[in-house]
Formats: sequence, C-alpha cells, structure tokens
Amino acid sequence: MTTLLHIVPIAMMLLYSAAMILYTVNLFSTFSVGDSRSDSFRLPRNTLVAGFVLHAACLGFLFMRSLRPEPSIGSVPSLPDSLGLISLLLVASFLLIERRIRVSVLGVVVAPLALGLLTLSGVLFHLERPGTAELESNALLWFHIGLTIIGHVAFVFAFAVSLALIVQEALLKRKRFYPIQRRLPSLATLDYLNSRFLAFGFVCMLVGVGTGFVVAMVEGVPFLDGGARVFWSAVTLMMYAVLVAARLLRGLRGSRAAWLSVAGFATVVASFISLAFLGGGFHVH
Repeated sequence: MTTLLHIVPIAMMLLYSAAMILYTVNLFSTFSVGDSRSDSFRLPRNTLVAGFVLHAACLGFLFMRSLRPEPSIGSVPSLPDSLGLISLLLVASFLLIERRIRVSVLGVVVAPLALGLLTLSGVLFHLERPGTAELESNALLWFHIGLTIIGHVAFVFAFAVSLALIVQEALLKRKRFYPIQRRLPSLATLDYLNSRFLAFGFVCMLVGVGTGFVVAMVEGVPFLDGGARVFWSAVTLMMYAVLVAARLLRGLRGSRAAWLSVAGFATVVASFISLAFLGGGFHVH
C-alpha cells in the first residue's frame, strides 16, 4: 500500500505533464489544422482525463484515511490540501466546459496551471509543519472553505481565458492569418467566459468571506487575528470587485478586462505565496 501511495502521485504528475506537452504541440502543429477541435485535441484531452481520475482517486483515498481515527467532519484543510483541491476542481471545470463549448485549446493553460498548483501543494506539504486548528470544524466552516476554494478555481479559470483572449486579440491586430488562430476560440466566446467566471468567482468569494466572518464571531475569535489570510482575502475581494464593477457599470471588455483579470490573479498568487511563508491564519497555523 505504501508503494502504491508513492506510485500513484508520480503517475498523476506524469500524466498532467504529458497532457501539457500534448496540448502545446497540438496548438502549434499545422498538420491537422483543418480538423475539428474535438478530434484534434482528443489525445491530450484523454491524457488529462486519466490524470484527473488518478488525482481524484488519490485525494479521495487521503480524505477517507483522515476520517478513520474519528468518524467526524474532520479537521479543516491546510494550504497544501486547498491547493490540491483547487487543482482538481480546475481540471474538472475545464473538462465540463470543454464538452459544451469546445474550448479545448485552453488546456494549454489549464494543464500547466493544474500541474503547478499540484507541485506547489506537494512541496508545501513536505515543508510545512503539522498545524492545529484554531476553529472547531463544523458545517458552516466547511461551507466557508468550500465557497472560497470554488471562488479561487473560478479566478484561475478566468486567468486562463484572459491569456487566450490577449493572444487572440494580438494575433488579429497583426492582420495576418496564423494556424493557431483557428484553434483559439473567438473573442466573443472568450470574453463571455471571462465575464461569467469573474462574476461567479466574486460571488463565491464574497459569500465565503462573509461566512468566515460569521464563523469567527460564533467561535469568539477576533476576525483580524486571521492575519495574512484575512488581509489577502480582503485584497483579492476588492481587486475583483473593481473588475466586476468595471465590466458591469463601465462596459469594460476585451483585452483591457483581460489584463485586469491577470492583475487580479496576481493577487491570488501573492496570497498563496504569503500564506505559504507567513502562515495560514485562524484555519490552521
């Protein structure tokens, strides 16, 4: 069993790496540029699905094992746990959306992002000392954590869409046809996805942070004691609030909205780095 626990994560990482390479090769290949996107990206997609299955099985096994000593809701997830779950949900969201809208090319961004989050999760897991929960695990706390994780997944996906939008618009401005353009979704599709994921992520973060405030009050923990976690949650929320307001009230579209989305994602990255080195606030310290 111990050997299997080492083999499965390695196989999962190799599959994600292979999917990343296959998506990239397929994007720049001119061999099958006339084929449909569905057929063209079948191999990288199936490779990503295989990695996703192993990823889900691995997290499921670890979660079930954590419940063995005491059958309860369990301790709250640490930063490595959250990063691994964000990576899994990112791939799941991409695979579901790709089946409906056929934006397979976004796998070029999604696969390396998922692999990077998973790698960072593994690194932090081995570097981080085991922590003790400052808040009692309960349903409301899990609701708060679940919403904030889903919000982060939406922001990561919005970042992937923003990169594709920026590249597509830059290529169109050159007024020359490139084979890569046929594989990229239209600007309208990318802008639509960007706006929906930004709005969805912002709502999840807003409700999640609000629920976290309620949990802290119920448990008698001063909300400001959350330290870096509270600070970066507030910064991320304000950054995306400005972006959502600019889209809704000012009609911000295209590459300008995409660049703001990239800037918003920078706050998400900064929060991960900060929590990794400064601690996790009052969830786990």
